[in-house]
Amino acid sequence: MIKEKIFITGISSSIMQQLIAIINTAKYEIIGLSRKPLPQNSENIKIIQADIANINLYEDHFKNCSIIIHAAAVTHSFNEKSYFDINYNITKKLVEKAKELNVTSFVYLSSNAANSDNGAYANSKKLAEKHLQKTLGNWQIFRISEIFGGPKNEGIEKLIQTVLKNKYTFYPKDIPSKFSPIYLNDVAKILH
Repeated sequence: MIKEKIFITGISSSIMQQLIAIINTAKYEIIGLSRKPLPQNSENIKIIQADIANINLYEDHFKNCSIIIHAAAVTHSFNEKSYFDINYNITKKLVEKAKELNVTSFVYLSSNAANSDNGAYANSKKLAEKHLQKTLGNWQIFRISEIFGGPKNEGIEKLIQTVLKNKYTFYPKDIPSKFSPIYLNDVAKILH
């Protein structure tokens, strides 16, 4: 049986680690891109260690891929330009390479912040979404909200830990945006 290939950017993220744990590796061969070294979880998972900005180091692996799952992104930076360099410009290149190689499906992990003008990060994600929508025919965009249940103690997870530890927790009142936290394992199941 010939396995379908899935190429995943940002495979070291907690979301992608949860996802690959439930992908049927008897049916799919997984190729993952990560800046940091990762152990090979299975004989059916190949890790390519490279920076996403160096597309020439991994673009050959797009050949014969059925699905590209693009999860890599700059999320916390003091340099607004880095959001556009990676989240928009590199995504644009990946989408164009997917079109050139007739990749069957392109899955993009975006953010619920991309719904409105929420700064450079949100704008970079929104621009990438628009480019994907106008360039490819078969795409899926997942606008993920705040995730809890992962290994990092930041964002909503940090707030949860603060609430559990402290008698009092301060929060901003009358803010226009609302939290919509989602459990890490649920995100992986939805993506699957």
